[in-house]
Amino acid sequence: EADRCLAAKKQVYAAAIKRVNARLDALLAAERRARNLERLRASAVTQALGRNPTFLTVWLGNNDTVISGMLGTSKYLTPVEAWQRDWDELVRRIKATPSVKGVVLLNLPYIDSAAYLQPVGNAHHTVHGRVTPGSLVPFFARESYGDADVLTPEELARIRARVDSLNAIIRQTSEREGWPLVDVNAVLVNLDEGGLRLR
Repeated sequence: EADRCLAAKKQVYAAAIKRVNARLDALLAAERRARNLERLRASAVTQALGRNPTFLTVWLGNNDTVISGMLGTSKYLTPVEAWQRDWDELVRRIKATPSVKGVVLLNLPYIDSAAYLQPVGNAHHTVHGRVTPGSLVPFFARESYGDADVLTPEELARIRARVDSLNAIIRQTSEREGWPLVDVNAVLVNLDEGGLRLR
């Protein structure tokens, strides 16, 4: 009788331990999934700085102007104040990362200096309706039906002005922090205006 009672207790305990272990496994799996999800949700900056880098190359802001070019309007430009707030936070976080020993900044090119936009009515683009002379379209655009489908010279000027404002912030940071600046804008403007001589 005592042996049967002891065997029954062992079975109860074994079943309880099995349930506890299963629950612990489930909790650990959930925690792993949560950590993985948290890593996936972490910004690129958080992920990069979390790796304790010693050297950083920072080229930030192209999408803040390029998206307007892709959509054929200047209305999607990121406001300068919002961009500077994010930029200042990035700089603060870089400076607060002890492993970082060096930083190089790159500024932003004008969207019309990059090999991205083409003149309206070119060999690969058809214009249906009136379009302001001097307007440009993304290289993938095949048709336009008016100024709403293109970047007019006025919109391009607004985008260039926004690039100038963002580049001024980048230049000020370079000077203040002593971080070298690669002037991508000047390189692409020079290539656009004078081409590249190959030897």
